[in-house]
Amino acid sequence: MRKEMVWLVTGFCVLLVVANLVAMNAFSVSSFPLERSQTFDPEIRTDYREAISNRKPEIIILGDSSISQLREDVITSATGKETLVFSFPGTGSAYWYLFIRNQLFLADHRSEYFILFFRDSTLTVPEYRVSGEYFVRLEEVASHWDEDVYNLAINYKKPPFTLWLEKYVPIYAYRNEIYSQFIHASRNYFPGFFAQKSEDEVSAAFVQVFEREHINDQLWEHLLLNKDSLLYTSSALDFPGSVDRSFLPAMIRDIKMMGIKPVFVRVRYRSHARGEVDSAALQNYLLKLSAFFGKENVAYMDLSTENRITESMYQDNFHIQSSSSFAASKIIAERLSEVFN
Repeated sequence: MRKEMVWLVTGFCVLLVVANLVAMNAFSVSSFPLERSQTFDPEIRTDYREAISNRKPEIIILGDSSISQLREDVITSATGKETLVFSFPGTGSAYWYLFIRNQLFLADHRSEYFILFFRDSTLTVPEYRVSGEYFVRLEEVASHWDEDVYNLAINYKKPPFTLWLEKYVPIYAYRNEIYSQFIHASRNYFPGFFAQKSEDEVSAAFVQVFEREHINDQLWEHLLLNKDSLLYTSSALDFPGSVDRSFLPAMIRDIKMMGIKPVFVRVRYRSHARGEVDSAALQNYLLKLSAFFGKENVAYMDLSTENRITESMYQDNFHIQSSSSFAASKIIAERLSEVFN
């Protein structure tokens, strides 16, 4: 029995070593212990900064999918200022700060205004949407010099044992990428093997089943609310206790350092259009956030009271439907013009 156990443990150790060596080769790991637990990979996207350099906008707008229907042409026409909109689904303050640091700052052009659309306490919750599939997205706009962002957004609440695993066990350190690649490969392999379907046919089938418009509205909103629960904890809504360990002060500092005027805009939900009132804790948070912006001499606009954006314009609680994109963009552009003047 003891001999069998020895062989079992030995076999497991050999498999573990081989798996980690394969992972190191697959992800081109050149140093050990891994830097994965300390910072991001060095590769970084450059097309966003190139778009800024080439188009030379006077207004740059950044946000998550809640501004996906915000039309550049309408904003440009209403304000008289060339506008470039970046809408990145599933992003939070860590992604936005990395964008400011590695795309906005490194571009060859400086806009007049940088406008950031945010939802509730997102600006002061650095760990919001940074793990799993969201970490892979962060890697797009981050590099190895962003160790401070990594520590604040990702390592801040990790147990020491987790940090140790990420430093010495490659298959654990690259678990998000391994998982994503496995899901993608298996998604295409099994339909191809059993039903002789091509990758394009499989992708089309997934769109038909899982795209937003094919999912029950109530189930979709329930999913979004569950994902956003982190924004409404007591610690998240404690503005004095969270602002100093967030990216917000650095955002304002860096944007101003570039000679750009920052503008922060809180988005409006369908629940606001229905007349629902924010919780007392959130209202208190927003009052302190507004006072902070005033102290920093930064423009702030809260669209939650913009009654011209009506319930019928929404696809769900967070997103404007495409048929209302022109009308909603025109209203928002008018409000922005007030800030500019």
